[in-house]
Amino acid sequence: MLLRDLACGLAMVFAPAGWPLLTAIAIRVASDLGDALIMGAGLPTDADRCAALVVAGGFGVLCALSAFGARRPQRSGRKAM
Repeated sequence: MLLRDLACGLAMVFAPAGWPLLTAIAIRVASDLGDALIMGAGLPTDADRCAALVVAGGFGVLCALSAFGARRPQRSGRKAM
């Protein structure tokens, strides 16, 4: 998971705004939600399952929220409405 998370993070840092960045974010969110589901189902105790769901799911939600700032920047000279 460490290398996957590092690769996703680097992709999110260096991808240009717009669809490339949104794709990198979507991959990270899918990975985090997959971790939450797999670890949430496979860990031995309720406390461990809950912690895995909160941590991995929380990172997924935070990354998903970052998509709001990932839209393509507006060209200079255009006013936002």
